[in-house]
Amino acid sequence: MTTFRTVSDWGKGANNVASKDRLPTGFVRHAVNLDPLPGGRLALRAGYERIYTGAEVRGVLSLGRNLLVADGTSLVEVNSDTGASRVLRSIAGAGVFVGDVLNGALYFSTANECLQYDGSEVIPWGVPDVLYQPAGSAGAGGGLTEGYYQVAVTHTDTWGREGGTDKPVVIFVAQNGTITVNVASIPSGCQANIYVGSLSGSTLYLQNVVRETGAVVVGQVQDDTQRCSTVLMRAPAPGHIVVAHNAGLAVATDRAVFMTSPMQPHLVDRVRGFIQFPSVIGAMVSASALFVSADKCYSLTNVEGDGISQKTVLEFPAIPGTAVKLPDGRGAWMTRYGQAMTDGDNLKLVNRESVAPVEASTGVAGVLDNNGNQLVVTTLKGVNRPNPLAASDFFVGEIINP
Repeated sequence: MTTFRTVSDWGKGANNVASKDRLPTGFVRHAVNLDPLPGGRLALRAGYERIYTGAEVRGVLSLGRNLLVADGTSLVEVNSDTGASRVLRSIAGAGVFVGDVLNGALYFSTANECLQYDGSEVIPWGVPDVLYQPAGSAGAGGGLTEGYYQVAVTHTDTWGREGGTDKPVVIFVAQNGTITVNVASIPSGCQANIYVGSLSGSTLYLQNVVRETGAVVVGQVQDDTQRCSTVLMRAPAPGHIVVAHNAGLAVATDRAVFMTSPMQPHLVDRVRGFIQFPSVIGAMVSASALFVSADKCYSLTNVEGDGISQKTVLEFPAIPGTAVKLPDGRGAWMTRYGQAMTDGDNLKLVNRESVAPVEASTGVAGVLDNNGNQLVVTTLKGVNRPNPLAASDFFVGEIINP
């Protein structure tokens, strides 16, 4: 005879480690189309409604109530309240579509571009770099004293952002000489900034601003002007993970994490502004530290400075794609041993004793908020095999021939 009992508190969550006939009180084995509620209660899963129908949707990012949808080769803006949509521009038709919000703007990467969205328009994330300094030469008839001078050129775009530049070129000038800088090209919508400084000093000063190509002659060095601060800086390159962290953005590209300059998300120090890992980065989340999953799980502190501190927090990696930022500022991702959540600059497994997820190659996670009830929902893909730590039923039989 089957015996039934009434259970009103499922607050301990799921448990697939214990056998189903020995499930501890307060646990549930499977909850299909149900949402957990405070106090251990269960309710029917919240419904949903379609707000956009696309042909080849591969990714969605959000800024406020607006969604950016990667639909084939179209970047589509969708208002989540009204469902109204419009195509903003063309993008790569395949590959990554990742981003994060920093200071009210969404910074995102496709397979071949880094872009920025402010809620109304899309602009380049970075500014055209000066990869090679233009040709320069010394002349006579000026007021420069004899010696060696450094010359560098940068670009400033329509939005007032100054881009990176290469190592300055060095020119020897005779007494009462001049320096001629030949500006051969200027990107559309930009101006060129001419900086000059003595080789004996470490500072280059702004001498001229031009919007047309041609020769620029410098006969005096004014040392009370703007200083050049973008030498050996570069615009961010496309990556497969983008995470806002403190005053900058972390961009994962293969095995490296590049950090943008504090309060200058359009610039990356390509000499010192990156951290290398032993394997491809599969997940990254910002909390009290920057947490990175590669061959293992690491936490990084002081990533904006010269004294980066790194430590191992788990000896195994996250399932790629499952990192999520929680409303309370913590981070979380899924591992083969269950959900990991940040705890200060450490990670802890919150349900290792009760949940053994399937061993998957990748996944997707998000936070759902239903009437103040916040849920981390993770979908695993590319399942490799069942987790051997999970409980299962089996029998062993022996055939005996008479």
